[in-house]
Amino acid sequence: MNNCHDDRNYDYYDIHGILRVRTNLSQKVLAKILPSIFRKRLINGDIDLSVLHGDFSIRDLDTADNCFYSEGPIKFGFLRSKFLLANLDKAPTKFWFLSPRYKIFHRIRESLLKLIFSVIEIKLLQKGYTLVHAGCVEKDGDGFLLVAPPDTGKTLTVLRLCLEHGFNILSDDMVILKEDRSVYSYPTDFTFHILHLRNLTIKLPYGLSKSIEFRTAINKIPFVKKIIPPQKDVNILTLIPRERLSPKAQIGKIFFLEIGNKNVIKRISEESALKRFSLVARMHRDVLNDILSIYSYYNELGLWDLVQRQQWLFERLVISSENYLVNSSSEHFFENILTRL
Repeated sequence: MNNCHDDRNYDYYDIHGILRVRTNLSQKVLAKILPSIFRKRLINGDIDLSVLHGDFSIRDLDTADNCFYSEGPIKFGFLRSKFLLANLDKAPTKFWFLSPRYKIFHRIRESLLKLIFSVIEIKLLQKGYTLVHAGCVEKDGDGFLLVAPPDTGKTLTVLRLCLEHGFNILSDDMVILKEDRSVYSYPTDFTFHILHLRNLTIKLPYGLSKSIEFRTAINKIPFVKKIIPPQKDVNILTLIPRERLSPKAQIGKIFFLEIGNKNVIKRISEESALKRFSLVARMHRDVLNDILSIYSYYNELGLWDLVQRQQWLFERLVISSENYLVNSSSEHFFENILTRL
């Protein structure tokens, strides 16, 4: 029986010494929410969060209070499912679940993965940090944030600035923000597709190029996309050497990317920038989802206080930065950005 307390298969993630996570989930499952560069077999320091799959009992807790617990409709046998979230206001927080889907296929539902990400966000907020959905590049310690909704062109722009123009990378999609305007790298796996392949001028790994070409070609056949997606999830170190991966930078300029045909870049007001930033920066996770809201209701977590703290961190960054709106096709964002760097 797979048990939550079997420590033979634990991995540990030390996120810049800020947050320490223990888990027995495969790195492939976690690649979109926990960067593999933080993965370790052993770790020094106390654990902040345990994310474990396996069988467990509510009696495994020191107390039945301060938790959210639920079971699926099947109570016995191989198809049982259950979920526990406990001690969210202190360490170690327990995120335990038993899932037939994970036991059989080593996959978990997207909603559950998003919930894990949201719990990571809460643990960071409790320490005075927050995640930000944005790409980030750096040169000589100066950081430049690229903010846009998904599928706008952040990844392509980050890759062109780094691979073709000598910038270092923190991430293409997510960073950690501190109140002093510094950001820390959080390079989760990124989605690589035919647009990247056609627009990057450097030589790419042969296997990656052929994989994208094959996926693009086969997706012309109806219904294939549901089986073989045209894009491929790629570890950042596949394209960029580890020495070009910066752990930290100080943000001075924020670029808001907007797909259009104007091909312009212009300075925008703090008010306009904050409206855009507050919407996009929170994407991919939701600390006000139903489970966390119910937990907070019964356990007085102070969830709304954490959201207000997050907004305060956003405001401090935006009002102390130069904010620019870039309107162009996704292939030309980098050209406009270079005029202000």
